[in-house]
Amino acid sequence: MACGCIPVVTNIPSFRKITANGSLGFLYQPGNAKDLFDVMQKINPTEKENRSRLILTYFENELSFNAIARQLYSNCQALLEK
Repeated sequence: MACGCIPVVTNIPSFRKITANGSLGFLYQPGNAKDLFDVMQKINPTEKENRSRLILTYFENELSFNAIARQLYSNCQALLEK
């Protein structure tokens, strides 16, 4: 995702988190080859460039080291204010 690649990953909690519940990637049921095949059939190559831009923006804002540091700092500040 840091390079704009569109993730095709199993539908587990951690991958739902990093793909914004599948809106920025494709999720399939673990161990289900037919579901993976169906997901691969849904991928539209003409949407790749636009989807890649969205993924890069999401990664920078939510998943990058800087984004995680900002979130951690914000959470620590909120705890100190209590």
